[in-house]
Amino acid sequence: MSTTVEGGQHVAIGAALRAAGGAAAVALVLNLADRLVAGALGADFQVTISGTTQTVGAVMVTTMTLVPMLLGAVALVVASRWGRRAWDAVGWLGLALGVVSAVLPLTADADAGTRVALALMHLVAGVTWLVAVRAVAPTR
Repeated sequence: MSTTVEGGQHVAIGAALRAAGGAAAVALVLNLADRLVAGALGADFQVTISGTTQTVGAVMVTTMTLVPMLLGAVALVVASRWGRRAWDAVGWLGLALGVVSAVLPLTADADAGTRVALALMHLVAGVTWLVAVRAVAPTR
């Protein structure tokens, strides 16, 4: 199944899945490494939200890395209908969301190491998303 983009070129839905899959794989490895290294350096990954303390473990890191990539794949499929500019916009939007959302962990009720490690995970997801989207982008 494919969709038409500018110039009559076809972009397989597989391209969106390759972008999301590639970004997800790289971001997941890097985010889990971040979790491991920051934990070894003393970050406790205890975050208090509305009076309830949660531990951010590998399962949460995995879920919070993969779900946005899946949503991004859907956005890419939809954007591919409007051409390369829309495709590129989805890539840049993912980076912007990663950067903007990195502020949230920095204001969390957690130790400094946890806050920085979690913020870095948001940045990693945004950057890997943009790189992957641009790597498989349709030709102009």
